[in-house]
Amino acid sequence: MPVFLKSNKGFNVTKRAKLTGLVLLVLVAAAIALTNCAGFYSARISRTTTSTVDSDRELAREVILRTDQVLDHAKEVVINNRVFTGKLADAYSNQEFAYDLFRQADYQSAMQHSLYARRLAQEAIAANQGKRRDRDFEDERRIRPRGDGQLNDDLRRNRPNQARDDQDVLSLRWQFRF
Repeated sequence: MPVFLKSNKGFNVTKRAKLTGLVLLVLVAAAIALTNCAGFYSARISRTTTSTVDSDRELAREVILRTDQVLDHAKEVVINNRVFTGKLADAYSNQEFAYDLFRQADYQSAMQHSLYARRLAQEAIAANQGKRRDRDFEDERRIRPRGDGQLNDDLRRNRPNQARDDQDVLSLRWQFRF
């Protein structure tokens, strides 16, 4: 028997081969298990991200539809009382921009602009001594707020020729579809 196969610890060649094979088997099994776990977790992360995007999309859709209702009410109040502050026109501009952002899948910004449009419409209603329809929706609390200045800057940067007044808005037909 060659010298390099002899063991000075009492192991013979077959025991050493079996032990080496067992260690290799354990290492291969561990590598396979880790690969499967990594795939499982990446799939879970992917599903979580997708479900977050889907829930943001649905929430943005709901926010925009709720704001549309407030805008319709604000338009009726301004038509009846004829107090033009420019808030209604700004509200419509922000809502149109929110629709565009929604179509571009920028759901957080779409929600922010839509909520800002709603707030402007409620100010137009208040200026016309109309009855405000303020409701607090639980699902809208998770929307990250942004300052009005930032929202106005976004609107001016993306729609530089958007200047209108309230009287122009009164003749608009509001027909947006998702």
